[in-house]
Amino acid sequence: MRPRRSGPIRRRGDQIDPPKVLNEQEKTALETYLKNRWLGGKKPQNKADMRAFKDLLIYELLLATGIRRSELCDLRLKDTPEWIGESAIYVYCSKKTKKDRTIPLSNRLVKLVKLYIDNYRRMTLPRYVQREDGDKPLFYSQRQKPYLENSVYRKAVKWGKAAGVKKQITPHKFRHTFATDSLLDEHSRISIYELQYLLGHKSTATTMKYVHYVIARRPGMGEVLDRRGRRQSGLKGQDNFPYA
Repeated sequence: MRPRRSGPIRRRGDQIDPPKVLNEQEKTALETYLKNRWLGGKKPQNKADMRAFKDLLIYELLLATGIRRSELCDLRLKDTPEWIGESAIYVYCSKKTKKDRTIPLSNRLVKLVKLYIDNYRRMTLPRYVQREDGDKPLFYSQRQKPYLENSVYRKAVKWGKAAGVKKQITPHKFRHTFATDSLLDEHSRISIYELQYLLGHKSTATTMKYVHYVIARRPGMGEVLDRRGRRQSGLKGQDNFPYA
């Protein structure tokens, strides 16, 4: 007979819990830090201003689309809204699923991507790259080389420290935050199958790991589940019991 478990229950390593998701205060701190670095002009004032806007756009894309850092690095110029003719980005042949997918963008993000391509991206391009070459990467590093996954990781960690966020910020935390926010937002009404597609998961079982986090935090869920309490409504002496 197996001994009875004692002590705290250890969660699985892939379990989604609060440390893996950004809360509103942390998102605000990151956004404030990144926006304050950018001068806010239609054209870059200098290289530092160009880098600041590029960092802001990378942050916005990671948080608003849930793409992996590898997929961000693989984005090409022809995967952007103007090239594909839709308010979306095209993720070509994801390394995880080996399938393509299209992820919608808001009008605000479409304008930010266009601003970056028209006025900021040219400062990052090597001399041998033509601005109109759609097969070339969307993002280049400070050394005018295509972004590597480790570079994006180091950027995210640096942003978190500079913004004063206590938990370590990683690109995958943006992905977890996108997934949980999508399910928690009562206006989006996104299904688990739609989220599976947007995240590029092979199996729905992988997407389901977000459900336990969302159910406990969805506003009014406890009232929805309290069917017995609703049946007790209107009974004599109700004021003396917690059946509101």
